[in-house]
Amino acid sequence: MRGCYAELLLVLGLLCTHGATMGFGLNLGGLGWGRCIEEERQALVGFKQGVQDDFHVLSSWDSKEEEDCCKWKGIKCSNRTGHVVGLDLRQNIFFGAFEFLSGEISSSILGLQHLTYLDLSCNDFSTLPGFIGSLTNLQYLNLSFNAISGTIPWQLGNLSRLISLDLSWNYNYGVIEDPNLDWLFHLSSLRHLDMSHVNLSKAINWPDKVNMLPSLLYLRLSDCELSMPFSLVPSNANSSSPLSFLELSHNHLNSSVLPWLYRYNNSLVHLDLTNNKLQGSIPKGFGNMVALSHLLLSSNNLNGVIPQTLNNLHSLQVLDLSNNSISGEVPDLSKLSFLTELYLSNNRLNGSLAKSIGKFYKLQILDLSSNSFEGVITEAHLSNFFTLHQLDLSSNSLSLTFSPAWVPPFHLDTIRLSSCKLGPFFPEWLRTQKNFSRLDMSDVGIIDTIPNWFWGLSSNIMILNLSHNQITGNVPLQWFSTRFIGYPQIDLSYNRLTGSLPRFNSDPVVLNLANNLFQGSITSICETNG
Repeated sequence: MRGCYAELLLVLGLLCTHGATMGFGLNLGGLGWGRCIEEERQALVGFKQGVQDDFHVLSSWDSKEEEDCCKWKGIKCSNRTGHVVGLDLRQNIFFGAFEFLSGEISSSILGLQHLTYLDLSCNDFSTLPGFIGSLTNLQYLNLSFNAISGTIPWQLGNLSRLISLDLSWNYNYGVIEDPNLDWLFHLSSLRHLDMSHVNLSKAINWPDKVNMLPSLLYLRLSDCELSMPFSLVPSNANSSSPLSFLELSHNHLNSSVLPWLYRYNNSLVHLDLTNNKLQGSIPKGFGNMVALSHLLLSSNNLNGVIPQTLNNLHSLQVLDLSNNSISGEVPDLSKLSFLTELYLSNNRLNGSLAKSIGKFYKLQILDLSSNSFEGVITEAHLSNFFTLHQLDLSSNSLSLTFSPAWVPPFHLDTIRLSSCKLGPFFPEWLRTQKNFSRLDMSDVGIIDTIPNWFWGLSSNIMILNLSHNQITGNVPLQWFSTRFIGYPQIDLSYNRLTGSLPRFNSDPVVLNLANNLFQGSITSICETNG
């Protein structure tokens, strides 16, 4: 159902994780299934009559078959009072489910005055009615992934008990705007706020509005057309706010946002400024955010060198500086002992990696691609990477020199080494990597016969690129029928492979066999089982 399926796969894990760990403490009044109250049953019937239910989502709401509304789908009642306290009609986005409600939210819902939990996400509702603000017991409100457009009603400010509010991902189908955010002032209990893809380009002094939320822990304002207001008065003082998760990615923020961020030096755990307009050197001030576990600064206009002050971030687990213009050598960051993901790709970094890699013993993802690194990488540099599963050293001037008998301590899912020097022999260590899904060894100087063991490695290949080498040998005909999943991309071009053209029993997105020595009819490639 529209973007809810693609984007929510990424967002839901984050949302559910933080919803659990932050402890919203929603009071559902003794959650259970008591006998429902007649007036509230009638309110639910009215709600059903007011929406369009083409997929029979509310088929259980049939008074003839089941009069007790506490047993209806999505309804939760208090064991003590029998009042409806929860209405959860979030639709399942997994397993290809396409069931959803549409139309407008009926005012009949106002008959549920004891409601504390309302989730109508992943449906197709078109408006956000102001009367929602009359459900003053609400603690959790989620209207994400709908088709809502218009201005956020100021009446939401009446929800003084609200702990979590999610209005995100209505962007692609409706356009939600908010020119002032003044209604936020009254939400003193709010801990979780997600307004990603809400147009806040006209919001006045939005950072000051955020600062007025004394309980806020989690804030996502991704792709909101945000810029920094000229009237903002910077402050170097730490804020009393406990804000720990802040995502401001895909906006128009420049480096003037930094003094505001420094208010949260002692509380921020997750900071995402991906795809903004930050300029100049990476500020040394980031080294004062000592609680950070995730620092994401990719796709900005940052230059200069990586500051040594990042070594102060002893809890850092993910560092992403990719897609900038950062130069110089990678400093000694060995104090980042908890680092699991390091992204430095598409910069201007140079020098030898021997001084910097090999010290991050907990790394799971290492991406240093598209830089100007040089020198020799040996097994000694990678001998401590027991948990590594993604390695990308491509598009550098690196030479990978490993002993033929070397057995790596890791088992990689992604291997990208294009344009590095691996040859002339086919890398023997690769035979230990039996579960990879992505392998790119294009233009690595291999002048060798592809060994038979290679064809028996992974059976979960999505991307395979061995192009622009001088690899010889035959490709087993049955290999193309058993080794791939999904819609794979396969590039074996510009080699010296021989034998018959293989048959392919799936539909590859890319199949490039050009400039080899294959023989046979091209029609054999196109034969499928379908």
